[in-house]
Amino acid sequence: MAFKGVIEIKRKLLFLIVTLLVVGLISAFSLYSQGYVYKNTVQEKVKEWVIAVANGQKESALALSSGQVRFHIAAKQNVIPKYEVISIDVKVKAASKDWAKANVTLETKDEKGIIDVHWYDIYLNKNKHWEIYRVEEVSPDLDKIVLMKASKEDIKQAQIVFQNYLTLLTQNEYVKAANYLIGRAKNAHVRDEGKFKKSTVLTTFKNLNFHLLYNSKKHLILKCAYTVEKRPVSVAASLFKTSEGWKIYNVSQN
Repeated sequence: MAFKGVIEIKRKLLFLIVTLLVVGLISAFSLYSQGYVYKNTVQEKVKEWVIAVANGQKESALALSSGQVRFHIAAKQNVIPKYEVISIDVKVKAASKDWAKANVTLETKDEKGIIDVHWYDIYLNKNKHWEIYRVEEVSPDLDKIVLMKASKEDIKQAQIVFQNYLTLLTQNEYVKAANYLIGRAKNAHVRDEGKFKKSTVLTTFKNLNFHLLYNSKKHLILKCAYTVEKRPVSVAASLFKTSEGWKIYNVSQN
């Protein structure tokens, strides 16, 4: 009898363990499903808002905005400038039932056919529906683990882009040099155009050589060393592969 009692206890214990495991799996799946739904919904809303802003659809953008974002869009008296969206990549960094943060890579083309790329962190909260309440322009979020790298030809083309950019600066072709830039680098370049278009930014450069610092399918960081009037110069140039080839989004002395 005692032996049968032990068997019965073990059977009940096993049943309890299996039940707990099943309940745990169901709960985990439910949470995962909810998170998946949140992320999908957030991605859709962010894309919808970005496209509305880029296409100059003011009312549609307002309907998806709140707080300071809504205030700034509403304050624009004229029609929002229109851009063609070439590509948009939305990665949800965090999401809950009522709040989310997404990182956006946005490539656009203006009415003159000029390509540009910007990176944003976009914050949403949920009232009756998801609304964008905060937008920050940021540096691109580079992959920590690189699975796919740029080819040797890609690296060569990126080096040519930087060399052409420097060459145009020495020729005082400040406006044309902007075509090799995107993002905040281009904004700063255009902002300073008035200061430099009548004077040479860079007189000459020699002995340009490159060292690859970071390599992924869409991002390259090159150490670019050269001399200016016998003075050594070293910069780190960050480039992104757009639909029209490599463009520079940051140049920093290193």
